[in-house]
Amino acid sequence: MSLDRTDTVRVDHPSGSLAAAIVGVGVVAGALSAEVDPIPEVGFVLQMMGVGTAIGLIFTFFSLLRDRAADARLIATGWALAGLGLGLLVVLLDAVAF
Repeated sequence: MSLDRTDTVRVDHPSGSLAAAIVGVGVVAGALSAEVDPIPEVGFVLQMMGVGTAIGLIFTFFSLLRDRAADARLIATGWALAGLGLGLLVVLLDAVAF
């Protein structure tokens, strides 16, 4: 089967569902982080993931305004994971520093 330039091929990757789940967890984590007050470290990590998700969604919005072909999942998921990683790093460094 040959494809000419007018044909398009759409491939749904399972990573899209994972990306949506990570971003969804980030949004929920940011909203519910105040409910986890008995464990402040968990609340802080969840807040950082929520902040990372919010930043990622803002960058995604402006990226899609500039270029409709931008990969929104990659941008939002990357920022959500960056926020999660930063939160975990700060908590671990605080635990090591006593």
